[in-house]
Formats: sequence, C-alpha cells, structure tokens
Amino acid sequence: MKSYLIFIFLIILSFNASAQQPDTNALVMPDTIKSNLTKTIIKHTADSSGKESFSRFKEDIIATRQDGLIENIRQVTQTAKNYLKIGIDTAQINADLDSVANLYGVIGDGVFTNKGTAQTNRNISTSSILFNEVLNKTLTSKAIVDKYYKKLVNFRNEIDSLASSSILYQYPTDSVALKQYLQKIAVTSMEIRPTDTALKKALFSVKALQTKINFITNRLSSRIEELDAFQKNLSGQIFSREFANIWDSVGYTRPLNQIIKVSAIKMRLVIYFYLRNNTGKVMLLFVLALLSTVFIRSLKQRLAVDGLLNSDFRGQSVLRYPFLSAILIVLTVFQFIFPRPPFIFSAFIWAISSLSLLTILRDYITKFWMRASTVMFVLFLLACADDLILQATRSERWGMLLLSLTGAGWGIFVLLSGKRNELKESWIIYAMWVFVVVEVLSAINNIYGRYNLSKALLTAGFFNVIIAVLFLWAVRLTDQGISWAFNVYKVPDKRLFFVNFDRVGTRAPLFFYVFMIGGWAFLFGRNFYAFRSMFKPIESFLVDVRTIGHYSFTINSILVFFTIIVLSSLISKVVSFFASDKYDIPAGANKTGGGLGSWLLLIRIAIITIGLFLAFAAAGIPTDRITIVLSALGVGIGFGLQTLINNLVSGLIISFEKPVNVGDIIELGDKGGTMKSIGFRSSIIATWDGADVIVPNGDLLNQHLVNWTLDNRTRRIDFQVSVAYGTDISKTKEIINKLIVADKRILKKPAPAIMIKDLGPGTISLQVFFWARDIGEWSQVRSDLIGAVEVAFRDNKIDVPFPQQEIRIRPAQGNEEENK
Repeated sequence: MKSYLIFIFLIILSFNASAQQPDTNALVMPDTIKSNLTKTIIKHTADSSGKESFSRFKEDIIATRQDGLIENIRQVTQTAKNYLKIGIDTAQINADLDSVANLYGVIGDGVFTNKGTAQTNRNISTSSILFNEVLNKTLTSKAIVDKYYKKLVNFRNEIDSLASSSILYQYPTDSVALKQYLQKIAVTSMEIRPTDTALKKALFSVKALQTKINFITNRLSSRIEELDAFQKNLSGQIFSREFANIWDSVGYTRPLNQIIKVSAIKMRLVIYFYLRNNTGKVMLLFVLALLSTVFIRSLKQRLAVDGLLNSDFRGQSVLRYPFLSAILIVLTVFQFIFPRPPFIFSAFIWAISSLSLLTILRDYITKFWMRASTVMFVLFLLACADDLILQATRSERWGMLLLSLTGAGWGIFVLLSGKRNELKESWIIYAMWVFVVVEVLSAINNIYGRYNLSKALLTAGFFNVIIAVLFLWAVRLTDQGISWAFNVYKVPDKRLFFVNFDRVGTRAPLFFYVFMIGGWAFLFGRNFYAFRSMFKPIESFLVDVRTIGHYSFTINSILVFFTIIVLSSLISKVVSFFASDKYDIPAGANKTGGGLGSWLLLIRIAIITIGLFLAFAAAGIPTDRITIVLSALGVGIGFGLQTLINNLVSGLIISFEKPVNVGDIIELGDKGGTMKSIGFRSSIIATWDGADVIVPNGDLLNQHLVNWTLDNRTRRIDFQVSVAYGTDISKTKEIINKLIVADKRILKKPAPAIMIKDLGPGTISLQVFFWARDIGEWSQVRSDLIGAVEVAFRDNKIDVPFPQQEIRIRPAQGNEEENK
C-alpha cells in the first residue's frame, strides 16, 4: 500500500512538471483533483508511519520486560545455587536419625521389650523423659528439614513462574532482533539447567528425608502416649499388688547385672540430655557458688581483723569452710531453678550438699549426732543407688526390705537415745519420726508385692530426712552469714531485705522457715506421680499461649518478666549496700582512687539495664516495639520531667567525671560532711551533726562544690598564738616547731611555717601553719597542738598576754588638802 501511494505521488509530480511546459496539446489535470489526491496520499502515509512507530514502541516494551524477566530468572537461579551450596548437613541428620533408631530399642527396654511381670514407675518415667528428649531432638531436625524443603520449593516455583510468563514467548518481527533474543534464551537456559537439575535432586532427597523423619516422629509420639497411659494406670493402681509375696516363687527372672547395665545406659542418657539443655543454669550455679565463697571469705577476714572471729567457730559455722558453706547454700536454695530435674540430677545435688554439711559439722556437733548423720548419709546413698535400678527383681526386693528395716531401726535408735537436747535444730526430730513411719510402711508393702509403692516410700523416707536437714542448716548458715555481715558493715539502713538481721545465729527468721517447709513439701511430693499430676493444670495455665491483637504471650513469660525486673533491682540494692561500705581509711593513707564507690552508680545502672533487656527478651517482646515505646515516652519525659531528667543526667556525669566519690569529705554551700551515696536522682551527705542531707545531683554540679579528699586526705591547719613584747621570738618559734615535728599526725613536707602576723597593742601575733596527714582527725590534731603549745609556754616562762587595762587617777588641780 505504501509503495502504491508513493507511485501515485510521483505521477502527480510528473503532471506538475509537464504543466510547466508550454504545450497546448498536453492533457492538464484540474487543480481540485490534484489537491484532493495529495491530501489522501499524505494522510495514508501518516497513518502508516504511526502504526509502524507504535509497533516498534510495543516491541521495545516487550523486549525490556523480557530482559527484566531473564535477569530475574538468573538472579533467582544464582540465589538458589548459593543456597544449595550452603544447604543442610543431610548426612549428619541421617546419622542422628539412625542414632535415634538405635536408642529407640534401648529406651524401650523394660517397658516395651523385656517387660517382666509388671511395669515399674521409675522405669516408665525415665523412658518417658528419654523419649521426649529424643522426640525434641527429632523435631528440631524436622523443623530444619521442613524449612529447607519449603525454601527449595519456593525457589523452584519462582523459577517456573518466571519461565512460564507469556512475555517470554512474544518474539520480535525483526529477524536480527529475533536471532539475538533466541541466542539470549539459549544462554539463559544453559545457565539455569544445572541449578534446576540440582534443585530436583535436592527436593527428591529432602522429601525422602522428610518421610523418614515423619515416620520416626510418629513412632516416638505414639510411644510417649503409651507411656503416659502406663503412668496413669500405675498411679490409679498404686495400692494394688504387682508381684507375689516376697517369699513366693518368681514367675519371670532377668539377670540383675543386665538390668543394672540397661539402667546405667538410661541414666547416662538422662543426665547428658538434661545438662545439655540446662548448661546456662548449671553455669549460673557455679557463678553463684563462687560469688558466695568470695563474700563469706571476705566476711571471715573482716571478722578476724576486728577480733570477732571465734577460734571454735561457735555461732559462726558458715565461716569455717567458706567454699563448702557456699556450695551447701547455693545448691540447696537454688535447686528450684531447674525445671523437672531427673532423679539422678537431684540425687547428685543432695549428695554433694550432704557431704559439704558433714564436713562443716565435723568437730562441731557431738560425736553421737555426727555418727548418726554419717550412717544416715550412707543409707541415703544406698537408697539413691537402689532408685537408679529401673526394673524389679527378687534380689532387689530383698535389698529394699533390708534397707528400709535398717533405716527404720536406726531411726528408732536415734530417737530413743535421749540425745535430743544436743541437737542444734530440734525440727529434725519431726522429720525423723516421719522417716521411721514411712520406712516401716515401705517394708510392709514390699513384703506383700506392692513394689512401686514400696520403692516410692523407701526413697521418699530417706529424701525426707536429708532434705529437711539440708534446708534447716542452709537456712541457719544463711542467717549467720547475713547477720554477721550486718554487724560488721556499718550501714544504718538495715531494712533493705525487710528482715530483722540483728539476731545472730540463734534462730532463723520465720520467712526462711516458711520457704524451707514449702520447698521440703514440694521435693517430697515430687516422688509421686499423683502429686505431679496435680500441677499439670497449673503448668498448662502458665505455659499456654495467649494472644492480644498481634502479640502472643504466656503467663509464665509475664511472671519471668517481673521476676527479672525485681531481681535486678534487688541485686542493684545489694551491690550498693555492700560495696558502698569499706574499711575505715587509716590515718595517713592517701586516697589514690575512688574505689568501687566511684563506679557504683554505673554498676547499678548496668545491672538494671541488663535486667530490663533480659526481661524483655524473656517475655518475647520485640526490640522494635521497645524502641517505639521509649520514643513515645521520651517526648512526655522531655516536657514534663525536665528536673528529674536533669538530675538523672547529672548523676551519670558525676559517675564519669567523678568530681566527688562515695566517702569524700565535701562542703556544698553551708552543708559539710561525708558523701554517703550517689544515687540515680539524688545523693546523700552525712553531715557532722549526724543528719543525712539528700541533695539532688543537679545541685552537685551547679553549685560550688568543695571536695577536701578528691586527690588526697591531707589538710592544711593554722592557728594563732600571741606573746608579750620582749619575748624571744626565735626561741618561741623553735619551741612550737619541735612540738609540730614530734607529732606523727603532721606531715614533714610541706614543712610547717611560723610567721609573725601582727604587732598588736600589747601582743606579738604569730600564725602557725602545718599539714595534717588525715583530714578525718584535723580538728583533734589542732586541739592537741594548741594544748601542747600552752603547756610548753608555761614551762619556758613565755608569757601569753591577755587583754588588760591600767587606770591611772590623776590628782585634780586646786585644793591639795582635798586631793589628799
């Protein structure tokens, strides 16, 4: 069409050219026809050019989108390639799954295989713990594999989605552009083919691994459900007979050494899993024990310096072996931080604590009670060893009977020995009576075939006595340590812990006994499944996830949040309480630094800040939301609490610049005294009158602060003496100088100076200057020296003039007789 229009246009041009020649015979086209024809040709040419331009524009847009899609395919392919390189260790996961499969048989031994006549509660609970641990480990692997598989599927779907776009299949009309595009497609296809193949293989491999993990997970879950059913069944039939009478024939026998071997394997697995899951808490116990040891040892040294340490440690048992006392207190009190500890872990804690206590009490309690305690400790260890045997045998039942009767007999002997008045804690008698009753019941139930009830009573009886003794002495030692600390650390506020600590080692406060009784009841009842079942609704209430809006939380996380906040605040106060009190600075000692007191505020801020972030982390509150809340609060604080913020910032400046430290002697305006403490908002100055003045931190920076002890504790002292005219000034100076040199409380350098200050009416005034070693005794030094000068002047006949006035009566002029 375009060529046709051009041809017509050329004909018109030829008509125009011929019309310009003077040939009267030529055919002439009318002007109107020429004009219409020209317009038609131009219109068709414009339309054709517009369509061609639009077609090129459309092809350009398609080409741009095609380039973008191809680039996206390359990027996604490269990301998938890198992810495949990192990948997951499928070989290790397969090895872990194989180990789980191997453990499956060991854990189920005695419960699902080699069952024997009846199930035992300890074996079921131990197997349940192990199956849950193995299941958790498998679920962790499952989460990793599922996440990896999901990521691979996303890569595959994304690549397929990009590659199936219809844009890629719209080819350019130009042959050259078409050739280039097809070459680009071919190159891209070659680039993604290896990655696509690797994706397919990885997906196939991971899918097979998923199938294996799901099979093992389902198998473990079903075993755990069966174990829960077994435990409920045993709990419901706790008073039923599981075995024949102890003298009857045995229906099923399994070698005891084989049972012990299987039990040892299970116990190793239990302690391994538990320590791995609670490594941080175990380390916390070590840190607490170390800090407690340092505190008790420093307290012992302080008492020795003050002459308050008894040679026989009467009333000071906690100080005898600081490390063992710390171990006993920390393990006994802080064992509750471990959730659901297995028996072997608790038994280890109780054994270490008991051994520490026996060592502390050696040569402190009477020989009878020391022997009784040692025998009870040995029987306790035998009961622990028996409780680690997970399957019942006739030989074990005879051993249990012997152990329970021995324990009951020994308990009766101790109770009837008439030595109760020698006990340091009379409450132990009640625990001993409970022990005897429980052991007798254990023996009776064992004889008549109630194995699980008998074993629970056997171990619970021994644990009852040991735990009671540990708690009583842990409370007693704790009370002794804190009471002596409050006696030697001279800080007025003794209500910091809301307990009266003035009673030294005679009787522990009621609060500690309440804690002891509650802890003892909990540990005693934990031996019975029914007791543990009672706490399951409470546990569900605490750990069930609740949702408000977009935020999910548990009651347990909220409790942990506030507990950490309270503990951080309490630790901050404890650090402030003990660190702010120091030994008295001896006379003449120069102050070389601020000590811990100068950093005390920063330490307290650090403790509270760390506690705050730990609390938020434990509660699962995202840090971005914390930032939003703090930003919102910052606006209100900036306008409404300017003075408070000023004092808080001033406290930080004081902590960093340290113009004043705790213990400094200062003057602020008309107030003078010792800097007692530097807090967040305000500081406390103990004045010379005994009052505590609370000063905002901003005033310490804004007012003129005089610090007498910033660099050292020396102070210049001066006083004035007057002598009469005619006194030998050189001799007077010599006498005063000898007195100054003889006083060891006065520095030799800078040298003292004695100068004539003034020649007054009837007196010569001398000014005496010297430096006292310690500002804490400057007034006493000045007073003593003035008294010594007065005595020396009197001995050397040096007159100290005093104000006097002579009155002379002059005779009046005139009558002499009258004057006479």
